Amino acid sequence: MPSRSRRPAALPSPLDLSPITLAGSSANDPEMTFTRQMRFVQSEFKVMLTTENLQLAVWYWPVLNGVHVTPDELYEYRQHHVMKLPCCFCVLPTNDPNAYTEVKVFLATRGAVAGRHIAACATGNCRYWMFFDACYTSRCQPVKAYPIRGERDPLAPALEAFQEPPEVSSSPTAVASSTTPPTIGRRRRDASTTTPTRPIKRRRTRTVDPTIIVTGNPPPPEQPKSEFELMLKLDAVDRPGLTEAQFCCLFVKCSVCSIYTTKGMFNEHHCLNPRPTSDVIDLTISDSDSD
Repeated sequence: MPSRSRRPAALPSPLDLSPITLAGSSANDPEMTFTRQMRFVQSEFKVMLTTENLQLAVWYWPVLNGVHVTPDELYEYRQHHVMKLPCCFCVLPTNDPNAYTEVKVFLATRGAVAGRHIAACATGNCRYWMFFDACYTSRCQPVKAYPIRGERDPLAPALEAFQEPPEVSSSPTAVASSTTPPTIGRRRRDASTTTPTRPIKRRRTRTVDPTIIVTGNPPPPEQPKSEFELMLKLDAVDRPGLTEAQFCCLFVKCSVCSIYTTKGMFNEHHCLNPRPTSDVIDLTISDSDSD
């Protein structure tokens, strides 16, 4: 019998991006809520998300003449078209619905995700972190033909802020510092002198860029260093879970109520149901007192 191919999961229409109800400190942490929901959507549907009007929204992948723009051509496409890269979570504390901070797209060269394009906060100040190339090849990823940037349209922001990856990765698995591939670096030009005159090269097929092919065995993944990275590894898309040593470094057990908390929140917890104690017998009473 011929084998039956598995069809990808259909993208809900509209995609449900309602906030996830979280308990404890996460309920007052919209960044953590967005992070969990973003990782779930990418794990199930491989769809790129952005922050729009202080809410999660679907980011539309650009197409040129009906063909997906490759990750290494996005920066040049951005110069000639009215398009913005996804917005990270740095806008949440501002409470400004019009605020927009574009992410950085870089190529990881070391660690467990070496050779993959990553979209992360350009400054490393928030937890936005997604596999960019996974959405590029996804059949569920919505696309859009962005309008060409005209003479009256404002120029795209300069690209200097995107030349280096964030120093502190927000990934569940720590990603070491990486460099931008040469193919992107050669295409960068000063935004103040850029004019939309040269068209983008059309890609007929989704071929693999030779600059992102990793040769040999990648080095072992670096261990998470912060409490937040350890928490993300529990619900990570790539290699989830903690070792026993990592679990002991992250959690502590209350000797009174037997509740587990993180080391950082242990001093804030209160024993609601203390463990019952046995009766205490006073052995200091003398025989004369008993008479």
